[in-house]
Amino acid sequence: MATDLRSPYDDSSIDDVTIRRGLLSRVVAQVRHPPLGALDSDAGQQTASELAHRLTSQYPIFAHENNVEFTLSSGSLERRTASGFTWRLRSAKEDWQASFSRDFVSLDTSAYDGQSDFCERLATLLSEYDKIVDPPSATRIGLRYTNRITDANQLARLGNLIRPELVGALADKLPDGAMIAYMFSQASYKSQDVDLLLNWGMMPPNATYDLGLEPAAQTSWYLDIDAYIEGDLSFDVDYLSPVIRRLAHRAVRGFRWAITDEFIETYRVEP
Repeated sequence: MATDLRSPYDDSSIDDVTIRRGLLSRVVAQVRHPPLGALDSDAGQQTASELAHRLTSQYPIFAHENNVEFTLSSGSLERRTASGFTWRLRSAKEDWQASFSRDFVSLDTSAYDGQSDFCERLATLLSEYDKIVDPPSATRIGLRYTNRITDANQLARLGNLIRPELVGALADKLPDGAMIAYMFSQASYKSQDVDLLLNWGMMPPNATYDLGLEPAAQTSWYLDIDAYIEGDLSFDVDYLSPVIRRLAHRAVRGFRWAITDEFIETYRVEP
């Protein structure tokens, strides 16, 4: 089984395997664009309502909230209201969500069912958004996969499942009564093709490293892969769709680089 990739940018042949869906807690695609007046103030509510009407068959639940900003002060996060709104359209089961504000549109799900299904839904959202909002360009296109292990038995053998450089101090044998309560790391990769931002590590129960991510009730190990490109980019759907698929390819390579053959044997779904 060819999983020993040299890096997330290694395009060597690998076997096509399906991993259990429970490990993938969230998938998010986001397209950022310059701030637009069409989604600001009173005009924003009218634009958002029109877009919600066009997408109501997939996302019947419509809500909005004030934008917020967080600042670090005296060692703690302080929350304050910022200008503008973020509108959210949710599916009936609330496991799919389309969000947009004055400078971005995104699609996220906790019910990921493969790249084809996700990309189809995203293309529909971006097409309708382009018709109504008409952004002049995109500034960042990103696709993010958040993987989470919560099973205590698998956490105890993490060194067998994940490549050593991502396990780090968690592989240390500690005496009785000692434990690592928290460990988290980040790596940023730059390339001429697709950039990657990786976050990984152990979080204690009911804690999160991302305010947009629901914390788990148990101790959890995360591998969060954000594949993205930045620049002066086209917002045309015919351009965005293949870019998203390219980002997905690179994110999958990052995931397969991070895991071992034993991980695949433990979590694979047999055809």
